[in-house]
Amino acid sequence: MLNGLRQQAIVKPGGVVEICSPELPAGATVEVIVLLESPAKHSEKPLTSFIGSARGNFATPEEVDNFIRQERDAWELMQNFILYLASLSFIRRGIEGEVS
Repeated sequence: MLNGLRQQAIVKPGGVVEICSPELPAGATVEVIVLLESPAKHSEKPLTSFIGSARGNFATPEEVDNFIRQERDAWELMQNFILYLASLSFIRRGIEGEVS
């Protein structure tokens, strides 16, 4: 049966790691796995450098205005196209009604 013991330790000079526990019987064979924590890496960029850099974000108010203008123009174009298709359908129904 395996029993586990988890401790944190500080590496001493020469790479020595010391584990002390009353749960460890003298003369017992143990397996030791050492997991070394890597130091946290800090971003070299300040957080403000990310403003406007992601997709859908804008760096300036002018970019926002330009985007909104393009979206409105596209929407208006689509509405006009739908009205055009509806008028064609109406005309076709009128022509088919006259032919009958």
